[in-house]
Amino acid sequence: MAQEERIRRRLTGNIQTDPSGEVSLNHIQELLSDFHLSVQQVGKFVKECFPGVVVLKGKGYRGISAFQQQPSNLPLWPPPPSCLPSTFSYLHEPCQPAFFANPTSMQPTMPVGIHGVHVPTLATVQNAEVVRLMEENRILRGQLYEARQAAALLNPVAIDNQLHMEISAICSSTSPLSATIRTVADIRNFSVEETTAYIERHAPTLNRLISNLTSPTFVRLSGDRSQSVAMLIIATIANHRNHHATGLQTILSLGYLSRTCNDQLLTTLNHAGMGISSRSVWRVISENAAIMRSTPLSQDGVLEVWCYDNVNIMVKVAQMRKGHCGKMENWTSRLAIPLRHIPDPALSTEPRGRRRDLCSEDFLPTSADVLNLKARFKDHIKTVLTANVESFKHLKKPPPKRKAIEPSTYRPLELMDANEAKTSDNVVILRRFAKEAGMTADNCWDQEIIGDQATCKNIRGAKTSVKDDVDRLERLEWAKECPGDFHFLWETGKCICLTYWSSPKNVGSLAHLKDVVNRKTVDSGGKKFNPMDEFLHQACEAHLIAALEQHLGIDDIGDDIGAKTEEEMEDIVDTFLDKFVFKTSLEDRVDDSVFQCATSLLHHLMLYTDLRQCIRDEDGPAVVAHWRFWLPTFLGTNRSQYSTEAANHLANLMADWSPKTAEVLTHNRGVNTHTREGHGKAVDMLNENYNKVFKQVVKSSGGHLTLSHAQEVSLAVPLIDEARRFCDKVFKARQTVGHTSPSAEADIRAMREKISNARVYRPTRGRRLFFDKEFTDVVHKGMKRITVDKWLDNYLHKEDDEEEEEDAIDDGLEVDYAPLMDE
Repeated sequence: MAQEERIRRRLTGNIQTDPSGEVSLNHIQELLSDFHLSVQQVGKFVKECFPGVVVLKGKGYRGISAFQQQPSNLPLWPPPPSCLPSTFSYLHEPCQPAFFANPTSMQPTMPVGIHGVHVPTLATVQNAEVVRLMEENRILRGQLYEARQAAALLNPVAIDNQLHMEISAICSSTSPLSATIRTVADIRNFSVEETTAYIERHAPTLNRLISNLTSPTFVRLSGDRSQSVAMLIIATIANHRNHHATGLQTILSLGYLSRTCNDQLLTTLNHAGMGISSRSVWRVISENAAIMRSTPLSQDGVLEVWCYDNVNIMVKVAQMRKGHCGKMENWTSRLAIPLRHIPDPALSTEPRGRRRDLCSEDFLPTSADVLNLKARFKDHIKTVLTANVESFKHLKKPPPKRKAIEPSTYRPLELMDANEAKTSDNVVILRRFAKEAGMTADNCWDQEIIGDQATCKNIRGAKTSVKDDVDRLERLEWAKECPGDFHFLWETGKCICLTYWSSPKNVGSLAHLKDVVNRKTVDSGGKKFNPMDEFLHQACEAHLIAALEQHLGIDDIGDDIGAKTEEEMEDIVDTFLDKFVFKTSLEDRVDDSVFQCATSLLHHLMLYTDLRQCIRDEDGPAVVAHWRFWLPTFLGTNRSQYSTEAANHLANLMADWSPKTAEVLTHNRGVNTHTREGHGKAVDMLNENYNKVFKQVVKSSGGHLTLSHAQEVSLAVPLIDEARRFCDKVFKARQTVGHTSPSAEADIRAMREKISNARVYRPTRGRRLFFDKEFTDVVHKGMKRITVDKWLDNYLHKEDDEEEEEDAIDDGLEVDYAPLMDE
């Protein structure tokens, strides 16, 4: 028995299990030779000590395996005491004595060490080792279970069943992918985040698979859109599985239409699962038009501003050999926009007075207008100083926080088969407005109508043509026309281009700066608004920084002139405005045509950027004040139409209109389709953007375009435009109105260096422009027409039926409204 005990001790001390599950016998030859045992005898002792070990016959000690046939039947390691001989103990050294058969009942045999120091007993150490091994075994069994589960999922049949079950869940009628899209609210309620969360809950395996495959391996400059791409792929799969899962596909197809997508391309995308059929798209548009028709124009307690404009479309016709040719359709689009700033009900509805009682001073900027303009100019200059000059950067203030607001809404009215350019058709259009709003001869209120300068002129012509009709409704006296601020802004840009284009040889002129930055799309007439607007903003920054360098006495804007206090910066800005912008002191007016031209250009560029910002901020009183500031410039540049429009608009606000109408058209000149302040757009820009979307959609109809079809599209334009916004936002496809920030900074720096190197803003007596020309200020020319030629007095006393002056026709005007509306 003693020999058997020694064999067992030697055996348990030498057998170990490697990570692969096989048993390795350390010094197995020693075990066989020391005790003179055969292989069969070793196997007998192994089976007694380790019941879970299988001895394969015919292979000797190399045939010993630690696993049985089923891994799930693997016993715990170390084996439980019931499986061991009564004399076996958990020992790892072959010479270690056995104290007790049961390891949990082991007692210390040497509690006190040398000199009374407590020494842990060997049994305590062994028990701790047992606990550790048992915990490791538990963890290994958990990992084994997970490995089995993963192995089961690697079964193609199991994977197919799981994916089919998940696809069925996300194709159900309650899934967001099966949403019905018929109105603008339906598109706004379709949330990418909620749809993704729904897919993650009901199709985790499919979502994990697609998301991992669509994860980008590089950083996109336009932003990460992997989540949107994964949702689109899953929606495409769901659409192939269930043709009723068309929520996302409907929005995408409406977005395609806004980009002039024809029926053939719609069919291709539909077959690919990324859209619905062309017939379904037009059915959605028809259903939306029916919903819009069922909503009355006039609603109790809702005040609105109306606007309308011409829509000219060339309808192409096939078979030219038979004498068929294209036809130009002249239709009119109409919009109704609810007021966001409701006037005080106590305001009078009677006219303030007569325009003939006004004088020239009433049309010029007041002292309050000048003070408010200076305050905005000072904020602009301080922003430039704190952003570019090291000495002022510690005074930089965070930008103002934009409040959350309720976005503006508008309602399109049915397209009319009328030409807004004709006086007779304007009468029909206005009377149709009044009829749909429920106006009668006894119930006729003042209604504000906003349009471009041509529309306002046509409304005045229509009222003149029916001034002898029977009642106020038929005489159209209720129509209060107001020029839109977008066309006003565009006209100010044209005036700057026409006046300060000059020769490329004149350093700092617009023609010179255009060549410096190679802006081929900018022209001297300002016919393309988007590139003109960007160019004028950057030219303003370049001129302003160059003038500040001269005023601060530094060669480069990055030079350090010592830290400045808030009061010192205030004094620097005040003196800069007096010397370079308003030129209030006589000593600043030197005989230097180059300096005078540059300061005049800087003044008008800052006026232009300020007007642009006032429109974005929806600052109505500031925009009205700009009409006063720009009237002399319009007269000085011989822009007769806008000179007349400015004078008429100011006369209406001060005399002809009631205080209530003036209040409405002062504070409701713009809309904001975003949810934050600072994104205001002029009402006439909204109308122009509406016309652009309408034209892009009806172009898909080709020669089959009819009035009834166009009327349905005209009512569904908000739905289509909202789909475009959704696609641009989700897939990061939004257009921009300007260059990227590094490109803009490089262009501004290049322009500023040219201006600074030529010392344009250093007054030098006797300097002249190219060809020895002297500079003539357009504001002085305009003021001369007002004060000497009595232009305003003559205008105020002219008869109503006199023809208005006309400018040369501006042909080929271009503007991209979508990025302007989205900015």
